[in-house]
Amino acid sequence: MSENKRENKRVLRTRASIREALIKATREKGLTRVTVTDIARLAGINRKTFYAYYDSIDDLIHKLELEIAAKLRPLIQTTNLTGDFFDTFHFFGQFGTVLNADFDTYRLFYHAGLLPHLLETIKTDLIETFLAQYDDDDPKMHTVYRLFAEYAGAGLLGSFTWWIANPDIPLTEYATTIGNVTLSAFRAVYPGQLPAGR
Repeated sequence: MSENKRENKRVLRTRASIREALIKATREKGLTRVTVTDIARLAGINRKTFYAYYDSIDDLIHKLELEIAAKLRPLIQTTNLTGDFFDTFHFFGQFGTVLNADFDTYRLFYHAGLLPHLLETIKTDLIETFLAQYDDDDPKMHTVYRLFAEYAGAGLLGSFTWWIANPDIPLTEYATTIGNVTLSAFRAVYPGQLPAGR
C-alpha cells in the first residue's frame, strides 16, 4: 500500500473518531458543555491533533453539516422529479438509506437545535433541482411549481424532523408513508400523470 493511501486512511479514521467522540460527548453532557478536551479524550487523540483537523467545535459541526448535505446532493440531483417519471418510493427509500447511515449525527443536530439549518440547506437543493426540471415559460406555472417545491421540500424535511424525535416507525414505513403523501400531492398538481401509489 502506498504512503498516500495509508495517510488517507489514517485521516479518515481520525475524522471518524472525532465525529463519534462529539456524538458520545454530547450524549453525556449536552453540546453546550462539550469541550475540545472531552472530544480529544474520547477520540483517543490530543488537542493538537483535533486542531489539525478543525478550528473549533463549531467548525467541526459546520463540516459535518456540509458532509451530510454532500451525501444527499447526488441523490437529489440525479432523481427525475417531474410528474411523469418521479418514482417516490425509490427516492424516499434511497433518501431514507442515506439518512439512516448518519442517524446519530442527525440526532445530535436535533438535540442541539441545529437540525433546521441543516435541513434548510437540503431543502434548497431539492427546490433548485425540482425547478430546473420544470422548464416552463408560463409565469403562472412557474409560481405553481415553486409553491409545490416549497411545500414538498418543507413537508419532507419537517416529517423527517418529527421522525428523528419519534423513531417508532421503521425507516421503510416512514419512506413508504411519505412517498404516498408526496404522490398524492403530485396528483393534485399534475392530474392524470402519475401511477397509483403503494
